[in-house]
Amino acid sequence: GTCADNVAVSSVTVRIEREDALVWSGADWSAADVWLDADNLYVSSWSHTTAVTLDDGVSYGIFAKAKDSNDNWSTVYDTITFTYDISLPTSTITYPVTSGQYADLTSINGTAIDAVTAVNTVWIELKRVSDNFFWAGSSWTATQTALLTSGTTSWGYDSSSVIWAAGYYSIYSAAGDMADNIEITGAPVTFEIILSTPAAPTGFAGAAQSAESIQWNWEDVAEEEGYRLKTSTGGIVTELATDTTYYIETGLAVNSSYYRYVEAYNAGGASSSSLSARYTHAYPPLSTYLVSSSTGSATITWQDNSNPVGTVWGIERATDNFVSALALKAFADNYTTIGYTDSGLAPATTYYYRVRAYNHEAVPTAFDSVVATRTVAVELAVSTPAAPSLFSGTAQSASSIMWSWTDSSGNEDGFELKDSSGAVIQTFAANTTFYLETGLGVNEETYRYIAAYNSAGEGASITAAIYTLANT
Repeated sequence: GTCADNVAVSSVTVRIEREDALVWSGADWSAADVWLDADNLYVSSWSHTTAVTLDDGVSYGIFAKAKDSNDNWSTVYDTITFTYDISLPTSTITYPVTSGQYADLTSINGTAIDAVTAVNTVWIELKRVSDNFFWAGSSWTATQTALLTSGTTSWGYDSSSVIWAAGYYSIYSAAGDMADNIEITGAPVTFEIILSTPAAPTGFAGAAQSAESIQWNWEDVAEEEGYRLKTSTGGIVTELATDTTYYIETGLAVNSSYYRYVEAYNAGGASSSSLSARYTHAYPPLSTYLVSSSTGSATITWQDNSNPVGTVWGIERATDNFVSALALKAFADNYTTIGYTDSGLAPATTYYYRVRAYNHEAVPTAFDSVVATRTVAVELAVSTPAAPSLFSGTAQSASSIMWSWTDSSGNEDGFELKDSSGAVIQTFAANTTFYLETGLGVNEETYRYIAAYNSAGEGASITAAIYTLANT
């Protein structure tokens, strides 16, 4: 301790008293009021050393007084009290329990007691039995690690962030008291983590991305170690990491159906989604071209572009190059033939056609190139022209006659002047109404008739007989 006087301190004495009022004599405890001289006295401090027999859990008081060189004693005693504590605290893990099995462990709890003073700290060690790694607060490590709990006589540790895997774990605990006594760690609590089977993924469905790929989607579930995408017969398409919610399956066949489901799994088991089916897209047709066209119909065809048999084709027609369009065949028509003849068309009209494919879920492709055709004009039926009327002749000289007639038809290609045997004497253009025939004999009777003709036949007039003039 310390001491002070305005002249000088000559001695310091101490008295050690036990809680039962007995005083330490230097050798034992007695009822006598014994004051012991300090071993060492300095100008302003002192010390006393003695092998006092102290008992665990017992309280003691130390009193000190000083005397100066004039034999004046201090009237105020300095006093301290303390409790002698060499007892080790003890701790108990109450949760989890030895040999317990848990799907998860979010907290570790226990109690602690000290027989003399009080518990002020509790630590735990969490060990993974499979590899003797210790939890270090954020990861598993080979280094032995003490984890500070919260609380004293009742304590806990938040283990919600611990990365659990199926297997065995051991927990050790140790408590410390106010006298810095630390418990000697005893036997651990050993328990087992048995992961529960994850829930079945929900919302499983596919969406075609192309003619060769489908994206499969689902909702994430808790406690899974990963996912497996499977075929309808249980074959594994792929394995995926935890928290995955989609997969794009590639290398598929065009316009073909695929049945899939996804299962979430961990060491505790697996749970499967419902089975879902999806078709890939179709390819657009290729090389659409015109096969033929007539006055009232047109025939087109195209290449299937590797689409399977049974692919449904859509066909549209327009007369304005698809400013507007008429659907000749849609998905609902289930038209699967390659090639199409469009009938009932107007003659001398331009028509435009385009073709596309549907997959079996009615998803259309783009159209192939547009093709156009003009239907053939209708040739009107040709009738035989009407016979010319008023056919007659007038002699002009001894060797010539003027023949004349009335054109009674509007569809002749021309006229033919013929003799009584039907031999053609002269041919005329349409709409001709007279002809001067020369080179005839003198005063000779001549028989003639006129016929209007076209591709359908002829219409003939009556026969006229006329004499040329005689010579004078």
